[in-house]
Amino acid sequence: MSEPTTAILLNRTAPAAPTGDQNVVFQSDDATPQQSISAYPKRMVGDSGSGGTAGTVPPPGSGDAAAGKFLKADGTWEVPSSFADNEILIVTSGPTIPALAHTPNPASSLKLYWQGARQRYATDFTLSGTAITPVTFTPSVGDNLIADYRY
Repeated sequence: MSEPTTAILLNRTAPAAPTGDQNVVFQSDDATPQQSISAYPKRMVGDSGSGGTAGTVPPPGSGDAAAGKFLKADGTWEVPSSFADNEILIVTSGPTIPALAHTPNPASSLKLYWQGARQRYATDFTLSGTAITPVTFTPSVGDNLIADYRY
């Protein structure tokens, strides 16, 4: 009996993988007869709160590594937050508080301390961009406020 005829489909992009999947590249070991193998691993479907699907992750885009991006649970790449810790704001024209060095993101991440007491966001002070407006306290010239926040 003769050997069956086989097709070699190694290291090919055709046939195309089904939508949402990707081709896997195999190297031939030059065995005889050669075998045609197709594999389509599932793409990762990120978790948006209801669970995700295990699979291959999307590749980072150009420059993502240099930007320090990380893969989030929802399957997207994102730059981690930066932090400002113990940023000192010295009041030079009371009761105006000097602007922060960065815009807090989210705004509620701002932890503001005046005379050693933590002030409550949206209760004791408001925030618009980098501008802090006191609501329930009145800082004086020379007062130091300390701010911690993500941006």
